Amino acid sequence: EGLETARAALDAKGHAVALRASGTPVWVDADPTRLAQIVANLLTNAAKYTDPGGHVVVETGVDGDRAWLRVRDDSIGIAPEMLPRLFRMFSQAESALE
Repeated sequence: EGLETARAALDAKGHAVALRASGTPVWVDADPTRLAQIVANLLTNAAKYTDPGGHVVVETGVDGDRAWLRVRDDSIGIAPEMLPRLFRMFSQAESALE
């Protein structure tokens, strides 16, 4: 669902999106609405900050008893000092356009 939400923003900038999922189904005990919002936010940010024609990769996997999801793109990235505040409400790094 998160990919569908961000699809228009990704397509508008001509980004190539690759999905790389682990070969094993992963079951998580989580709120599906919140998970979709998280994925949509990550992908919308990737679309926003990646130059037109860029690449976005969504990967999922399992490490022991933990599932993980990673979004990679070829944008400028996130400054290390922003990482502790990344998922706080109303927190935003400086724009790449500034």
